[in-house]
Amino acid sequence: HAHFNLSDEPTILNHTLKIESDKILKTDEYLVPNGEYLNVEKTAFDLNTHKKLDDVIKDQLVQVNAKGLDHGYILKGNKTAHLKYDNKNLIVTTMYPGFQVYSMNHLVKQELLNDRKFEYHAGIALEPQFEPNGINIKHFNQPILRKGDKYYLETIYHVFEN
Repeated sequence: HAHFNLSDEPTILNHTLKIESDKILKTDEYLVPNGEYLNVEKTAFDLNTHKKLDDVIKDQLVQVNAKGLDHGYILKGNKTAHLKYDNKNLIVTTMYPGFQVYSMNHLVKQELLNDRKFEYHAGIALEPQFEPNGINIKHFNQPILRKGDKYYLETIYHVFEN
């Protein structure tokens, strides 16, 4: 999956993010969804309006287990995520039921262009997908494609300036 940083800054902490979602997947201490949902209203996880990622990622509730965002958002409405930095925008629209949102909470040892170094929260992944661990949880969407079934889901990445 791709990690995005729309700025020249070493992290995404000054970006804002909006995701149309009322709930996230509750996870165990290993970040595996356990079948329960958490309502995002009045929490740092509520991204129904643009929120600065620094405020989200550093929130105590978000820091539990994941040290940042590594959460499954169940989508509603237009099924979009909107990442913004100044006048730069990325809108991801999907037919999948959710996004796994990951804010690079661990250091990665990899060479980058222009002598840049990875830092914590250097980018953010917006991964359209079925609910993780769905194979083990009956009320989640089942990610099994059986012989003869057709599979068509689309995700669109729109990058622009305004």
